[in-house]
Amino acid sequence: MLAKKLISSLALGLLLLAAPGLPAAKGPDWVQVALEAARLAPSAVNRQPWRFTVAGDSITVAVDNLQDTFNLPKRLDCGIAMLHIEVAALYYGVRGRWQFLDAPQVARFSWNGTVSAA
Repeated sequence: MLAKKLISSLALGLLLLAAPGLPAAKGPDWVQVALEAARLAPSAVNRQPWRFTVAGDSITVAVDNLQDTFNLPKRLDCGIAMLHIEVAALYYGVRGRWQFLDAPQVARFSWNGTVSAA
């Protein structure tokens, strides 16, 4: 029940927080919710060092800048965002897999384009 409220809140938040003039995210609706969940994920000193790319049936997570001004690993922060993407995907019945990548990218979440009944 709590998960349903959280995901519903994120979906509504996405609509309310969308900046006018920015292009909508590519892909299915659940991808937009997953990206919003990741965007709102906690990070060290609230720096949110991630960047997302949606292409085909995948979301790629990368660090924004390899320079680390706070001596804290940015890939760890990206890992927290990755968890938020996967939780949102699972809520919508989407199962995928992560492939870890070399810097500046962190990982790619791929799914087969089908969504099971949730």
